[in-house]
Amino acid sequence: MRNILTINLHSDFLATAVRRFKDSGDCSTLRQYRERFHAGSVNAAFCAVGGDTSPSFPSGYRETLESFRLGARLVEACGELSFRFVQSAKDIDRARDSGSLTLVLGLEGGSALEGRIERLESLHQEGLRWLGLTWNVSNELGDGCGETRNGGLTPFGEQVIETANRLGIVIDLAHASPATFRDTAAVCDAPFIVSHSNADSVCAHPRNLSDAQIEAVARSGGVVGINFFPRLLSASGPPVWEDIQRHVHYVADLVGSDHVALGPDFIDVPGESILEELARSGVDYGTQSEYPIGFSDVSCFSEVGRRLIEGGMTAEQVRKIMGENVLRVMCDVEKRAASGESTKSLVRRS
Repeated sequence: MRNILTINLHSDFLATAVRRFKDSGDCSTLRQYRERFHAGSVNAAFCAVGGDTSPSFPSGYRETLESFRLGARLVEACGELSFRFVQSAKDIDRARDSGSLTLVLGLEGGSALEGRIERLESLHQEGLRWLGLTWNVSNELGDGCGETRNGGLTPFGEQVIETANRLGIVIDLAHASPATFRDTAAVCDAPFIVSHSNADSVCAHPRNLSDAQIEAVARSGGVVGINFFPRLLSASGPPVWEDIQRHVHYVADLVGSDHVALGPDFIDVPGESILEELARSGVDYGTQSEYPIGFSDVSCFSEVGRRLIEGGMTAEQVRKIMGENVLRVMCDVEKRAASGESTKSLVRRS
């Protein structure tokens, strides 16, 4: 497993590291995670450093801009740990060869844009490379999955998607309402992702995806990142490895292994605290906060690959799922941005 590209499609660890660095100049969180990433043979991580998720995440533009810049200072101050921020997909391949760990900077919810499109361009200049449109709640772009009204994409949200496609920013619909998902699929010119969700047919939950949504992701050329959070894996009893495997196989059987990735969404705060916070978002995440035994942090990634092969997947399928699919999506999004393609937007306006 150490010879393949491995990408964690959803991680919040950098937000924690930046917050502690801001408070005390402490680099220990980055060092701790470097050890975990190394143990799991992980090469890259999509890191949320702002969004709509909680008081612990910066949500306003100025706070988010500060966090992006603090992240750069943190990585520079801990240079011996060999973290690097991604500017393009090529950086991931280069870092894999050099042994560096690459971080793909993003937002889990677009409230930091504050309804102003120039702020998307500004954050892109600061390193933003993926954008989750919403968290569970609504913002200026559209509704999240916790809104009972199921509102869709707003005109500003459509403008954000068009601009993101032009800039080469990957769109993420992990927390979108069904209507926001539908509207985005209709106007997004590039492959989009769902970074940390599972199959609703396997485990019914508002955060999981219907078969039609999974098929829409695949049609775009995107990927679904399998989430290891307990309630999204199983509705009954403590989750186990077989629950993870079931979701991986279900999505792969439905749309092909080219559209499966890993976005386990490991949360490093006390379980009771996170469940209380999540409950306030309008979505029921259950009462179980323990991840499957042996699969509770990023150090498990090598074991995930081995287990998938033992479960009947080919080495080629596993290479794709572990990281190559995500790299392909990034390359496709960047190529479309460079070519200036915008066919869906033109059709919609006509």
